[in-house]
Amino acid sequence: MTSMMTPAELKACRESMGLSDRWLGLRWGVKEHTVHNWGRNRIVPQEYADDLWALQDLWTEQVKKLIKEDADVILVPRVNSQADGGFPADWWRSIAWAAQKYTGARIRYTIDETDYTGYEDELGLTDDEA
Repeated sequence: MTSMMTPAELKACRESMGLSDRWLGLRWGVKEHTVHNWGRNRIVPQEYADDLWALQDLWTEQVKKLIKEDADVILVPRVNSQADGGFPADWWRSIAWAAQKYTGARIRYTIDETDYTGYEDELGLTDDEA
């Protein structure tokens, strides 16, 4: 068992990982409003705090993985329907943002290359990337 989580820690942790009250409510089988209240001024039940700490550990592992890969470009989903692993697109973008601070990688959406047509110079894309 990990330590108790304050409402402020719940909200800060959730937001830092790109997770919404709605997404956590669905994961935990509670109403979105319940998660919202826990993040305002209510006691966070230990089972949900433990799960959020575990999600934070997983998030950190993903950041470390990207740092280790040291790629020039990190691809992220634009929308939830493109996201992997049952996590929202915001989750993957927050991981990429944290990793790029250490790698200097560019973050780009996982989209068809034709979506960049006309923006090659603005985005700094080479002919091979466009």
